[in-house]
Amino acid sequence: GAPGDAPARNEIVASGSVDTVYYELIRSTLDACNGNLSKAAEQLGVARSTLYRRLRKFGIIE
Repeated sequence: GAPGDAPARNEIVASGSVDTVYYELIRSTLDACNGNLSKAAEQLGVARSTLYRRLRKFGIIE
């Protein structure tokens, strides 16, 4: 891309592990939803149970 363009998705993944990308996506979505897990799960397109599982995996919740 041209200088100043947003990085392409494959460039983002290449810069870190897939888990890092998932973690950042979940954190930013939770922030945008003011911590509302149901709303965040809906925005992410996953079931609440899936979001909870990922939150535990990344140590965001116990």
